[in-house]
This record gives sequence, structure tokens and C-alpha cells, in this order.
Amino acid sequence: MLLEDILIFMPLILVVGGFIFGGLTDTAYWAYVSVGIIVLMLLTRGIKGLMPKEGLFLRPNADDPNRKCSLADHKGGDIGMPSEHAVVMSYFAAMVYFHTYAIDVKSASVALLALVVIIQRYVSGCHSALQLAIGALVGVGLAWATVFGIDYLELNATKTKVVVV
Repeated sequence: MLLEDILIFMPLILVVGGFIFGGLTDTAYWAYVSVGIIVLMLLTRGIKGLMPKEGLFLRPNADDPNRKCSLADHKGGDIGMPSEHAVVMSYFAAMVYFHTYAIDVKSASVALLALVVIIQRYVSGCHSALQLAIGALVGVGLAWATVFGIDYLELNATKTKVVVV
């Protein structure tokens, strides 16, 4: 049960860790990652609010009174599409990869952690395979968009010239 409790907190752990690591390494990249995770968590909750409260959008164990799927678990019929954990973990894993564009021990370890969290969400009955797959695709897609946006902003920042008259 302890591992399950830790995995429920994983998105928050990544946010705090990103800010700490960013401060220790003196790079803004990890702060961007942490802010991105916060935005994704809010975005995912907003998307869930728009989803129909029926069928494949509901958690598989929606009626189980003993379930433990989130920090603010709402008993009975809450939305599981897309999986917030899958969105955040795949986003984080992709951002670690995009930082160096290398498959090394760090990026492989983070990808494995993301996979463990996603599998745990399925095994515990918190999400269907479809909810997890869509969450993972959203996370990787938004990571790519974030990296593209960071690169675009940095490129334009270097092109800005000040003309003194």
C-alpha cells in the first residue's frame, strides 16, 4: 500500500523536484517543466469537467467505495478520461528526453518510472487502458509543444536587437 500512496503523489513530487533541481542547477528548463506539470494538472482537470459522465469516460472502479485513485477521490462515478497521472508522467519523461535528445540512464529511468505509474493506475482499476493511452499521448504531445515553444522563445530572444538613435 505504501508504493501506491507514493505513486498517487508522483505528479506533486515531480513539480517540487523540478523547482528544486532547477534551483540547484541554475537552469530555467526544469522550472519550465514544473510549471508545465502544474498547467497540465489544471488542464486535465478542466478537460475532465467537460467530459460526459458515462461510459468509457468513467473510471472502471467508479462504484467501488474502497478505491483510492486520487488525493481528492470523489466516490461514485467520477471521470477518468484522460488519466492525469499518464499525462503528467509521459510529459515529464518526454521533457527529460528532450533536454538532451539522448537515451541515457536518466531518460530510461524516468521512462521506466512513468511506465510503472501508468501500469499501477491500470492494475489498481483507476483507469482503463484507453484512458491511460490517451493521457500518455496528450502528455508527449504537450511536451513536444512545450519544447517547440521554449526553442521559439529563445530563438526570438537572441534575434531581438536594440537600436539606439
